[in-house]
Amino acid sequence: MTNPESEVSALALELTSTGSSQHLVHRPARRAWRVSMDLRSYLRRARRAAVLTAEDERHLGWKIINDCCPVSREILTRSSSRLVVAIVRRHVGRGTSLTELIDKANVGLLHAVETFDPAQGLRFSTHASWWIKQAIRQRPRSCSGE
Repeated sequence: MTNPESEVSALALELTSTGSSQHLVHRPARRAWRVSMDLRSYLRRARRAAVLTAEDERHLGWKIINDCCPVSREILTRSSSRLVVAIVRRHVGRGTSLTELIDKANVGLLHAVETFDPAQGLRFSTHASWWIKQAIRQRPRSCSGE
């Protein structure tokens, strides 16, 4: 049973296409996203992701630090995809596409997984939120080196 407050689609957004531009339409009664199959699949996985307890996060964090456990990295990353979607939803409609925002946020999430230190006493979601927001807000780097 999922927690209604942590549902990814509390306010469903529907991506509609008009000509060459795209815009978001808020539809509170619907839970559908009209987007690419890859994005739809990602959102479905995020919605179904298990929510970890603080103890689980600490345990996985220590396994990543001490054993360089790739399975623990994967579990921590996948279980935090719901957090990525929640943060990205707040940044939609500011000139960047939904898929680009999710890509940037996932880069931040991966960095958070690598830098998480359970000894600091923070929940992973607190640590990851900061890195996800930083990745979203970061300006694109120029290819010409300017």
